[in-house]
Amino acid sequence: MLGTLANWGRRSLRSILVILVLAASAIVVASTSLAELTDQARGDATCRSVLDKASEYGSSVEFFRAQQSTAGAVARWQEERHAPEVTGLVSPLRGRDPGESVTICLFSGSFVTPHPPGLPDHDMLRLLVLADGSVVLDSAGYRGVIDREAPAE
Repeated sequence: MLGTLANWGRRSLRSILVILVLAASAIVVASTSLAELTDQARGDATCRSVLDKASEYGSSVEFFRAQQSTAGAVARWQEERHAPEVTGLVSPLRGRDPGESVTICLFSGSFVTPHPPGLPDHDMLRLLVLADGSVVLDSAGYRGVIDREAPAE
């Protein structure tokens, strides 16, 4: 009888430990998800706040997507995204702190930006919002191409 109670007690203790570990894991995952959600919400709000700036380049402009990155990652991406056809580019972000936060904003609409003759106006525009609030035009292009490009962290 005592052996049975002891075995039951050990199993119960193990069960409690497993439950505690699972609960702690769930809290860590929830905290990470909340932080990511907060970053995404902050990025979305930042991009929506520069919608007027995006509208200076075209019409029927709508917010499409936001992404958080750093000046170093964006600079590297700007310099390498057209390689090997184009090399030797130096990003204007190279002079900034590489860890500085950059919000990449993608907008859809009809944009009057330079493009080859005979092609329709660009329908996507990418702006960069720097930590100091300044807005930099990165590029314009077409849906299905520019909206798939993004700097890696």
